[in-house]
Amino acid sequence: MKKILYSILIMLSLFILIPKVNADDKENVKVYILSAEGCSACARARTYFNELKASNPDLFEIVEYEVFDSHWNVQNKKLNQLRIALLEHYEEDTAIATPVIVVGDYLQVGVDDIEDMEDRIKNYQNEGYVDMVEKIAKENNINLDKIYEEEGKYDLLIIGGIFIVLIGAFAWFIHMSKK
Repeated sequence: MKKILYSILIMLSLFILIPKVNADDKENVKVYILSAEGCSACARARTYFNELKASNPDLFEIVEYEVFDSHWNVQNKKLNQLRIALLEHYEEDTAIATPVIVVGDYLQVGVDDIEDMEDRIKNYQNEGYVDMVEKIAKENNINLDKIYEEEGKYDLLIIGGIFIVLIGAFAWFIHMSKK
């Protein structure tokens, strides 16, 4: 009986730790929003894409980076560097303007005609696309996976510790119930 319980525990922990794999190996279209805290246009973009995502859950992924705080101070130098590099690549004015929305190889500043984005996303989903944010980030030596590294530095360690404590408590409970 004890071996069965330990086997079940091991199996459950493996399912928790194994990442979800997409069955069709198709890369999700990413909608990038470079925003500012308290920006009403950014809030409108966020609302639009969240509602679109709710009605089309498998259509795209939203990736939002908050570049400025509510006083228009740069919150993350690397994100601002990325924002400027994107705007320069598309020959847009690099003055403070948000949101900067990027889908594939299309960049839009502001929310005018944002409703046209649904068709653009669907086209990219069907035809494939180049992720210009990742491309330009790579060209500028910006690692998007580590953009908030300091903020989430110990998250995995904490989650792992909690998981180990729970398994230990469960094992102790089983051990005590046999006495």
